[in-house]
Amino acid sequence: MKDLNKKLRFPLDIQCFAESGDGGDDGAGAGGNDPQEPQMVPKTQFDRLSTELANLKKTLKAKQTDEEKFAQEQEEKNQKIKELEDFQRKSVLSTNLLKGGVGEKDVDSIADAFLEGDSEKIAKAFNTALKNIIKAKDDEIAQLKLNGIDKPSGGGNGGTEVNAESFAKMTLDERIALKLKDPELYKQLSGR
Repeated sequence: MKDLNKKLRFPLDIQCFAESGDGGDDGAGAGGNDPQEPQMVPKTQFDRLSTELANLKKTLKAKQTDEEKFAQEQEEKNQKIKELEDFQRKSVLSTNLLKGGVGEKDVDSIADAFLEGDSEKIAKAFNTALKNIIKAKDDEIAQLKLNGIDKPSGGGNGGTEVNAESFAKMTLDERIALKLKDPELYKQLSGR
């Protein structure tokens, strides 16, 4: 009979079972006074507690899943906020750079480098933009100089050089323009 009782009981190392005092007090010596012998719990009690433990684990897992879902949703929201903040910073920076005369291509490279926070890329982008601005201004100045050259309307040698003959055929406006552009030449040709 003692062997049968031992087969129906399971050893547990859980503190709550050891302190419960319900060691199967059927007089068969289960959980007896021998400190060397492990405390035994009846199979029905073990099964009931195992089921409760499994249910608690399922509940915990469901809670963790909800918490993980919440954490993932929060992470997605944080990422979306960061993207919107980056877009706003890029828009403000791009607008101000465009107002300052920086070309669109250079604006994009500067804004992207700024958002990345890479100081080397920022410096390269600004240097490139500065070179492009200077080149564009130099081209604009050269074009204005070409457009600003007045050609005498009264014939002459095609307007490439002003001489006494072409000066004599110039209108009053052309003579004033020549005086403003080259006062020395005007003095020579006008005889003053």
